[in-house]
Amino acid sequence: ETMVRGFVEHIVHLTSQLTADINTKEKLRVENHSLESEMLVMKRAMKDQEANHGRETQALNEKIEGLRAELTALRSLHRTESMNANMREGRMLLGKSIYKPMVFPDYMSIKSWHPEMGYASMAAMPG
Repeated sequence: ETMVRGFVEHIVHLTSQLTADINTKEKLRVENHSLESEMLVMKRAMKDQEANHGRETQALNEKIEGLRAELTALRSLHRTESMNANMREGRMLLGKSIYKPMVFPDYMSIKSWHPEMGYASMAAMPG
């Protein structure tokens, strides 16, 4: 009888352990499912973010190309970016100015200053 009682207690103990293990496994399964769902949501969010990043990058590249085209156009209109003021002044004094007074003769003049005479203006066109 004590042997049977010990056997029954052992079976009851094993049954309660088995039930606890089953409950633990069920909890882990639910948590695992929850984590998998969360991971899928995060993966989708990352893909959306990558797609947005790609579109933003493309838009920035297009804007940069547009700005490069504008800069090229501006450089073709005004080609003095490589000349400093001294070089331009020297070219002007040699009669090789990049500024062409014959284009706007009425609007261009040369001003000078002398300590005794002050400011004086003269026509930009020679002669």
